[in-house]
Amino acid sequence: MSSPSPSYLFAIFLCLLCTAVLSREGVDFSSFEGEFTQKDLDCLAANNKTFAIVEVWKHQWGINKYWLGYYEALQKMNFEFVDAYAFICNECEGNTPKNICSSINSTLPADFKGKLWIDVEPCDGCWSTNFTANMQFVVDVVETCASYGYQMGIYSTMYCWQEVVGEFSAPKSLTDLPLWFAHWDNASNFNDYAKYSVGNWTHPMMKQKSGLASLCGLDIDLDYLPDILEEEITY
Repeated sequence: MSSPSPSYLFAIFLCLLCTAVLSREGVDFSSFEGEFTQKDLDCLAANNKTFAIVEVWKHQWGINKYWLGYYEALQKMNFEFVDAYAFICNECEGNTPKNICSSINSTLPADFKGKLWIDVEPCDGCWSTNFTANMQFVVDVVETCASYGYQMGIYSTMYCWQEVVGEFSAPKSLTDLPLWFAHWDNASNFNDYAKYSVGNWTHPMMKQKSGLASLCGLDIDLDYLPDILEEEITY
């Protein structure tokens, strides 16, 4: 058997190099985090965090009053992008698709170009026991918020998805959306997705790799986004 050519070996080296560096690390945090300081933001940047996703809507509590402050501060830090997520529930007061989406639209600035992720996870008394109704509610919220011009995505875990909507397959209107899935193995890869897949999405776009991590004095979540999927992201 002949030895590999130098050009072939160089191509392999480049592939390995790309695998090592073509990814981004970010953070996400809920409205419970409260306010943070410039020192906190400087620390996140120093720890190579390049994007952030901030909760804009929390089930029965509604709009996160700190969201705009987070957004403006993170924008000044030149984070690559700042997204928003909405923790919705159909049994929570005020959680109609119209109210959720119109309230978010009134909160997000006109120049917001990030994604709006719909967070599907259980909480006490948050969802009905009717899986079909729950799935339809998710669809209705996505469609209503999309009508305001937002780029939509879905956040969930294998277990959260099953607990909220059961074993039903998501309609194409949802699976056509990017998936941000959570599995807290602290690994910056998708090697675990086959085992911890969400619904009938064939692949994720982003991963929450650690929950309630302590970084820079903040209780935040850590996220991984591979650049290999960058062509699927429009900001």
